[in-house]
Amino acid sequence: MKHLTGGESWWRADAVICALGTTIRKAGSQAAFREVDHELPLLIAKFCREQGARSYALTSSIGAKASSSSFYLRTKGETERDLEAIGYPSLTILRPSVIGGLRSESRPMERFSVSLLEGLRPLVPRRYRVIQASRIAARLLESALAAAPGRTIYESEEI
Repeated sequence: MKHLTGGESWWRADAVICALGTTIRKAGSQAAFREVDHELPLLIAKFCREQGARSYALTSSIGAKASSSSFYLRTKGETERDLEAIGYPSLTILRPSVIGGLRSESRPMERFSVSLLEGLRPLVPRRYRVIQASRIAARLLESALAAAPGRTIYESEEI
């Protein structure tokens, strides 16, 4: 990690997209989850900002809030808050609901949720509808390259 924390610059970034994320179950513990969903996005953000990046786009979660009683949502909210402190001229945060798309690992409950939500689509409020991963990726790329000044948050229904 020495090359990420100091020394000579060996590359430059203009825009950063962070779609890192896991589940507490897959990570194995809350501490491991926090490492992936909080510490790594911040490490990447700080390093890239030091290299001149001016735009950062992050995939967070619907309901993210630093004061949440839910560990998952609190971690996501703290990540958003701590990213803002890094000082990117442009910070975009996407807060999707359930993410649809192909996955390499088996997530039976997620597949069930996606199927249920898709089957009931007309009855499900837009905020809680399934968002395809490809749509999230497109919005992240568009936002990172557009580099709108300040902080922009896209709630699930706006993605």
